[in-house]
Amino acid sequence: MQKKNKKNIEYVDVQLPFSGFYNSPHDLAIDDAIGSNLYYQPLDWYDELKGYPNDDEAILQDIKERAFDHVDTVISDIKDDVKVAYGEVYSERFCDDAGLDCDVEKTEVESPKYYNYTTDRIFTPINIDELTKLLVSTPDEVLAAAVRDTYTSYDGFISGFDNDYYNGDDWNRPLKDMQAVQLGTLLKAALKHYNNWSIEGEWYLVDEPHLVVEEFITKEEYEHANDIATEYEEALKRLDGITPLQGSDAPEGMQPELS
Repeated sequence: MQKKNKKNIEYVDVQLPFSGFYNSPHDLAIDDAIGSNLYYQPLDWYDELKGYPNDDEAILQDIKERAFDHVDTVISDIKDDVKVAYGEVYSERFCDDAGLDCDVEKTEVESPKYYNYTTDRIFTPINIDELTKLLVSTPDEVLAAAVRDTYTSYDGFISGFDNDYYNGDDWNRPLKDMQAVQLGTLLKAALKHYNNWSIEGEWYLVDEPHLVVEEFITKEEYEHANDIATEYEEALKRLDGITPLQGSDAPEGMQPELS
């Protein structure tokens, strides 16, 4: 869809190259950022517990499990809002890296109800003149190969677009009349051709995800996290004088070093 902003610059909606949140580094980055904002390092805590007698280990193990439960609850509560904010930051960084003028404030993030057949998508308006210049400068064979690879039907997949870039009706039309997913296919092909995009690089575009999530965590959630962390620290202090298990009774990797 073609749009104009108040400066009368024409923009067109484009689906940005994005691997989605489901089981991806983006999803892991968000979850880790939420945990980081809540002061938790539960896995590190668990490593510290292994040398203590069973009763004392159980005390700290209970605190660790409550910490995990709290993180999981907060993730469940704010994840959808965080995805939208993350998508907006991703869009801004993507457009900066690509050297494209984008109307980032109008970025939209779509997430499927189920991840059986599709994943999350990010749509951002891009200056149509700049997009046109990029695509015109890209060899036709590069764009044609991307169209063929993306839109050729096979068992289990029926393409909604022609796979012939040169002769297909879906591609012989002005950019403003193409769908966002089509433009995204061409944009990704062009950027890959100019070494300005890779799946590995995509994962690190949002380099400070903890800043994205912090505004969505409530004061009460922060306070509860701090209470659990304080309880853990106090429990460790009480156990400070206890001698960890030694020799064959200690779990593997916890035997004391011999001087």
